[in-house]
Amino acid sequence: MASAETELAATSAQKADSKIRTDLATLQEKMDLCTSMLHPGAAAPSFSTDNTTMMSVVGFLEACVPRMVELVEVAAMGAVSEEVLMECLQKNDALQKVLTDIDQAAMTETSASTTTASADVPSVSDQLDDLLLDDGGAAAAANFTIGDDDDDEGVDDQKPSANLKSDDEFDSFFAERTASK
Repeated sequence: MASAETELAATSAQKADSKIRTDLATLQEKMDLCTSMLHPGAAAPSFSTDNTTMMSVVGFLEACVPRMVELVEVAAMGAVSEEVLMECLQKNDALQKVLTDIDQAAMTETSASTTTASADVPSVSDQLDDLLLDDGGAAAAANFTIGDDDDDEGVDDQKPSANLKSDDEFDSFFAERTASK
């Protein structure tokens, strides 16, 4: 009887190992597909959210991340053979690398499109020139400084009075709290 239970457990473990290896092979195929789409030939990595096939593969890979974590944890507890555990760890590392490559390509693509889009925007100084209304224009702006030059002699530095009435609930609340300190 003990022999039958041991044989059943061994058969069950072999089936689990076989199933996991099949799943890991599918994961490897998707990672290879994604890598080939991300690095077409010798060109720089390219990532496009408009490419539905690429987005589908990336979605699959991202969905595999929590599953791989669970699989590694279960495998580390001895639910599968040591060879399968090692394969799980290798595939998990490869998956993390592929996702990192995708993130870097996406950031490169985003910064490149942002740079292209921002090339047509006028500079901040050009935009602010219209706000300098006096005849001094840019010269007045260049001579402007922020500092304590005693312009605020008449300004009272006391705390706000709790007797101030305000229509705004927050202002009333804030005035009450600051007055009590």
